[in-house]
Amino acid sequence: MFCLQRKKKETNPQRKINTPIVELFALRSYGVGMIIAYLFNRPKAVASDWDAGKVFIDAPGTMRLEREDMINNGGLRAGDTLVLAAMSDLGRGAEARSLAGLIERMGVTIEVRALDAIRVKKKSGRAAHMRPDPTQKRQICALWSSAIEQKHVLERAAKIMGVDAVTRNQMNRLCGPRHKPKEDL
Repeated sequence: MFCLQRKKKETNPQRKINTPIVELFALRSYGVGMIIAYLFNRPKAVASDWDAGKVFIDAPGTMRLEREDMINNGGLRAGDTLVLAAMSDLGRGAEARSLAGLIERMGVTIEVRALDAIRVKKKSGRAAHMRPDPTQKRQICALWSSAIEQKHVLERAAKIMGVDAVTRNQMNRLCGPRHKPKEDL
């Protein structure tokens, strides 16, 4: 159980902020034992499965101001659970270990939750070359050289190939520029 310590009564009798009802309301609205998520350079959707009451997000350009707010300005309280995607979200090397120690001394539990494989690695760079079999290639290239709207052709090509998406560049490499069939060598 958590124990609340009452503040000393103020000398101004007109100001009645520290009544037990107000303190109880403040305690419930903040939610002692709340799950707090901190993300560094990750989308907010990562924390959607964590049931976090509060989410702090920093990006490389923010100089970790959200982290500072979370630690120094009341974002974390004793009994809370700080959820991270990786311990490296707190900082690099010794900095992360130092901050983890500070947070634990505040009475906050740190929990690292692994991300789904889909979210962890986003493929960057250009799309892979399509490798259709001869029947698929004939069908896709026939669509590509037709007068059908490009968006529809790309959707159909993706469906034929069994992939999520096909780009115009992939189609140009496979079949040649639109409306000019590629000559087989």
